[in-house]
Formats: sequence, C-alpha cells, structure tokens
Amino acid sequence: MTTALDQLKATGTTVVCDSGDFATIGKYKPQDATTNPSLILAASKKPEYAKLTDIAVAYGKDHGKDLDEKIDSTLDRLLVEFGKEILQIVPGKVSTEVDAKFSFDVQGSIKKALHIIDVSVTALQLRRLPMLTAGKLYKSIGIDKSRILIKLASTWEGIKAAHILQSEHGVNCNLTLMFSLPQAIAGAEAGAFLISPFVGRILDWYKAANKKDYSAQEDPGVKSVQAIFNYYKKYGYKTIVMGASFRNVGEIRELAGCDYLTISPNFLEDLYNSKESLPQKLIADNAKTLDIPKKSYINDEAKFRFDLNEEAMAVEKLREGINLCFAEILLGRGCNVLFADLNLRDEAKELISNYDDGNQSRRRAIFQQTDVRDWQQLERMFNTATKHFGEIDIVCPGAGVYEPPFSSFWHPPGTGPSQDSPTSSRYASLDILLTHPIRTTQLAIAHFLSSHPQTTDRPPTPRPPKSIIHISSIAGQVTPFHAPLYNAAKHGINGFVRSLGPLEETFGIRVTAVAPGVIKTPLWTEDPEKLRMFTEGDEWVTPEFVAETMVSLVERERVEVAVSGPGSGGGTTGGGDRVDMGDFSAGELRGETKLVDVHGGMILEVAKGKIRVVEQFNDPGPSGEGNTLGNKQVAYDEIFDSLGGGKWGVCA
Repeated sequence: MTTALDQLKATGTTVVCDSGDFATIGKYKPQDATTNPSLILAASKKPEYAKLTDIAVAYGKDHGKDLDEKIDSTLDRLLVEFGKEILQIVPGKVSTEVDAKFSFDVQGSIKKALHIIDVSVTALQLRRLPMLTAGKLYKSIGIDKSRILIKLASTWEGIKAAHILQSEHGVNCNLTLMFSLPQAIAGAEAGAFLISPFVGRILDWYKAANKKDYSAQEDPGVKSVQAIFNYYKKYGYKTIVMGASFRNVGEIRELAGCDYLTISPNFLEDLYNSKESLPQKLIADNAKTLDIPKKSYINDEAKFRFDLNEEAMAVEKLREGINLCFAEILLGRGCNVLFADLNLRDEAKELISNYDDGNQSRRRAIFQQTDVRDWQQLERMFNTATKHFGEIDIVCPGAGVYEPPFSSFWHPPGTGPSQDSPTSSRYASLDILLTHPIRTTQLAIAHFLSSHPQTTDRPPTPRPPKSIIHISSIAGQVTPFHAPLYNAAKHGINGFVRSLGPLEETFGIRVTAVAPGVIKTPLWTEDPEKLRMFTEGDEWVTPEFVAETMVSLVERERVEVAVSGPGSGGGTTGGGDRVDMGDFSAGELRGETKLVDVHGGMILEVAKGKIRVVEQFNDPGPSGEGNTLGNKQVAYDEIFDSLGGGKWGVCA
C-alpha cells in the first residue's frame, strides 16, 4: 500500500514543505516550499549553510547608508539566498516574507516586495512609490518572479498591498497570518495568488479560551479552513487555499483535498512512514451546492474591520503574530530581548528556543512572566535580565490600556463593568499607565547606577547613554472628555519624563518619551466602540513610525523634526483634539524640518509621517494628520446619557 503522504498527494492536495533545511525539503519531494525568518535563522546556524550567510553579510556591507540599512540588506539577501537554494530542489515556488514591520504600511510593503523581486516599474509607478530603490535580489541572480510568492500579513493594509502587487506588477502574493473568513474573502477579492489560514494557531486560541481539547473532526482550525475552502469553491475564486501551522497529523488528514497544505518536516515524516488509509475530505464540487451567503470587503474597510473585530480569536492571533514577527526582526538586528508578559504562546516559545542558551547566536531571548501592577514582579524582571544578559541598556515600560470598561472613570468602582473594588483604594488603569512606568523607571535607574557607579564630580558616561523610553500620547497635551484616567496618566508621564531630564548630563541616563497620535494598533482597531470615533477624515499613525522614532531617541544625538509654532487660528476647544489648518504654523504648512539635539526629558510627538518636539512652555499643541478623532461626540453623548437619572456612581 502507498504511503499516507502519497495518498494525500493523490487527493489533489499539493504538498508544500515548511522548512529552511534543504536536506529535509529534498527527502519528501514537495511541489513548493514555504519558510520564514525564524526557520531561516535556525537553518543558518548549521555549518553547511555558512556560505550563504557569508554572501548575505558581504552584500549587506555594500548596500546601505548606515548600520540599520546594512542590516536590513543583509537579512533580505539571506532570505533570498535560501530561497534560491530551495528553488533548486522544488519544481514550483518558494515564499519569501516581507518584514512584519510593514504589516500596517501599504506602500512600505509594496516597496519591500518589489525590492525582493527586483521588478521593473514605470514612471507613473515610481511617482506613486517615491521611496523605491533599486534592488538586486531574485532577478539579479536569475530567478524569475513567477517562482516567488511574497508573504504579506492579512491585515487590511497587507491585503491592499497584495491587490496592487498582483494587479499592477504581476507579483504573486501569499497572504499569511490568516485566521478568519473576512480576511479570506478580502484576500480572494484582492486577487491574491494564495492564502495561508493558520490551523494550529486557531486551535491554540480555542484550547486556551475554553480550557478543553478538540478532536481533529471538531478542531476549530480545521473548521475554519473548511469554511474558507467551501466559500472559494462555491463562488469560483481562483485564489489557492493553503492550510498551515498544524499541531497534529489528524488536522492534516481532515483537510485532505485542500488545494495546498504546507507541512513541517516532523509531520511529513509521520505521513511518509504511515500506510494508514487517507481518504479525501474536501471536495470542490460539493461546495457548489452549499447555502453560503456572499460578502464583499475589498472596497469597504469599515465593514472588514467590524466583521474581523467580531471574531476575538482572529484579532488576538493576528496581533500576536505581528508582534511576534517584529520581535524576530529585532532579534535579527542583534538585540537581546526579555519578553515580560502574563503568558507566552507556543509560537513565541518556539522563537525563544531559537535564541536560548543552547545555540551559538550572540542574540538571546528569554521570557519572564510579569504582571506590571505587581512591584515584586517588576523587580524580578530586572533581576532576570541582569542574570541572563549581564547588563541592561534600554528599558521601555510599554504596557498600556485606553480607558477600558474594567477600570474607567465613567464606570466607578463597584458599578457596571468596572473591576475596580470600592475598597481597594486604587484604579487598575492608573496602576498600568502611571504607577508601573514610574516604578519601572526607579528600578531601571537603580540597576544602571549599580552597574556603573559614579559620583557627580566625574565625567558623564560615554555615549550612547543608558535609556528609558516612555510611551506617552497626545492625550498628555489635550483634554479628551471620554478618557479622563488615560488623560491624567499621560499628563503625568509627560511631567515625570521632563523632571528626570538632568540625569543624562550627570549620570548618562537618558529618560525620554514619544507622544503618538492615534496609532493603528489593535488597541483601536479591535474595539468597535473606539473605532466609531474614527472617521474618513482622520488618519492613522503607524506603529512602525513610532518605533523608529523611539530608536532615534535611544541611539541618536540629533533628530529631524517638523518646524512648529503657534498658528493663526484659535487653537483647540475644551476637551478637543481635532485641529484645522489654522492650527498649523507657516513652517509646518511648507513641510519644513530642522535638526535638534536629543536630550533627557525630551518628548517627541509622532503624527502621520511627522515628528514634532513637545515644548514645556508655549507649545502650540498637536497638529497634523494622525492626531484627530472626528466622531468623538458619539462617546460624549453616551457618557452624558449615563449621567442622567441620578443613578450614576451608585453601587448596587
């Protein structure tokens, strides 16, 4: 009898190998191969692949104006070198991943994809992509774009980028980090060549949420792929469905007949050694008779986000995947990372295992379970980092909430959804937003000083200084009525950061903050109540731009900022955070910038594509795209309604 692997192929399923190891890929004779930075990293540590790393490093040294660009070039070339070798083994395609930091950036994703592929662009396209640079990657080493799939995250921005890449550039895309039918429908409408719904990660979420195990037949991840497959076949979409991220062979068996399945080497080995019958389970013709309502998202971002937000699993897993991939990039840039959180999922454990004590990498990642409201746990976090890394250089107290119902001024303790106790004498949101950053800063200063003791009559510590980078907000400059506790905390952070400015000159400890506008993160996009305040006239600030600004505050001596000053208009009104053209200075309207010295106590406002120094006195306030909420009155009206009737604040 034939092997289960051969039977799987006979059902019409194309088998794809999910690995960066050439020997493994060759053994099972898959049609295609998928990989990701984590798999490539693991493979690159093997001596037999050292030559590929050497090529990538040599390329990186010659491409880039500064160290950051050289590192990016090295990583891009490493992915391409592995892709080239894999294509000598498989007859089909290989997937190469775009940096996760572009997951919320349409143009950034397109630019990176075109750089990897190295396609030609027209003058019109160049005008649309002014940052496009010449790339010498796949095309320059003789690999045609028809053999490459560009992996993009299934965010709204990733899907729109795939649409443009497919329709305007003929670049085939693989939409990954997919956990829901709305994502799949939008991906098919965008004309993506292939989508990768994550079976195992969906199962992980349901097991953790419901505290139960699932058989292969009732597996939520399996059911998700079945639903997507049936929808596609019902309505004749050509986009390929490729099940991914399996936790057991049973999931693979239940999806026999799916277009593609990308399978890790351990499960390929199980199927290779098995002679057990493996019948076809998914049949395209059967789907055509099913009663499935048709939906459309490609031209309706609000509907896409609303329907995606209805699926808590999809939002949480999408967010987790992006943050995890971004951590991979940081580690790839040479940083040691301590993950301080309440829990760690399987995929994060896998990432950490690639940087544990047993490998030869100079970069390391560890996990410390931490509730930021617990001071003892915060101290253990520092002790753990010191024990493993020897020294701490950068601290970012980044945990945050935005006036959540469980701890909101408008839901007093003991009422409604509030989880604050009337007898606890504290607000959880202030513990997270204000007390935790203050205590973390105390601990950081203590650790910095104990590792490099010095007196005030000695010269300051050489550059770059130790750094504590806080995340404030434009709420620290304005007075949003709907979020009083958040507002109070961010005003507090601004004053706190300014007060610690003198530490840099004397002790070489730089305390700074970024003050972003409305950032496009799940804190907003996963919450329909908050999303209602956002209108078509408002703009998002990307988390990637905020992160780049944070790096500048940590590493640089000077930073380029917008010229700002009092405008001719009357400013903002009480409780307001929307601006008009009168709030712009003449310099801002002309797009002028200037270089300023970075120093302790500095706060940089981060709007859409613009950085501005928040001055201590006579500051004009937030201005520009990314700093407005056009429909916040809807939140105000609900609060006013709740205050009527004389029952507000009364415990049951």
